[in-house]
Amino acid sequence: MVAGDPFLKPPGQTISWNWTEQVLAASPIPPAKLPLIAKAALSECDGKDGVVDGLIGDPRRCRFDPGSLACPGTTDRPDCLTQPQIGSLRKLYGGPRNSAGEQLFPGWEPGLEDLVWPSALVNTVNGGPGQLLVQLPDNFLKYFVFGPGFDPFSFDFDTDPAKRAADFQAADKLMSAGAPVFPFYQRPVPLIYKSGISGMVNNPGTSGPFWNIEDWKWKS
Repeated sequence: MVAGDPFLKPPGQTISWNWTEQVLAASPIPPAKLPLIAKAALSECDGKDGVVDGLIGDPRRCRFDPGSLACPGTTDRPDCLTQPQIGSLRKLYGGPRNSAGEQLFPGWEPGLEDLVWPSALVNTVNGGPGQLLVQLPDNFLKYFVFGPGFDPFSFDFDTDPAKRAADFQAADKLMSAGAPVFPFYQRPVPLIYKSGISGMVNNPGTSGPFWNIEDWKWKS
């Protein structure tokens, strides 16, 4: 049995999307600078898999720091990043955390920022939350968790994951793509699944042996 791009851990995915939305709303990343970021990430990480081939074969080995692209002082130029832009990128790569620094879900992998981030994560006009990004978490939080009057920018990463845990769990049971694979734990039937490491809908941080997925729990 082969499964492609399973939608694993919808609650955690939604928290990750909302984190990205809030980060970019507070400090946008100009879409014109995405090729600069992607080129720097590729230069830093291309050879980490042992082959220099114009691809980041294993982003998990990549330790790209956008601070290497910092503009001098308080200037803002097309060939460098301001401190607020660097801060946004670090938060996107780092993933959602609460005020105690505890990670709630994996961050986005470096590489292909110029090809897959536009619209999906970054707005192609103003560099704020991407057009697609806004639709996904906003609607999930409004219609599965909080209610249609919910303001997505009011999501509190310290308190809401625990406060709304029952609602998240109910939505997870309803939407989880993992539920049908549970019988395979007890049966000798091969199950192969694939997921792109540059995907923007399914966070690539959820990829890995499927029997470990349930061990990664977003904080509650």
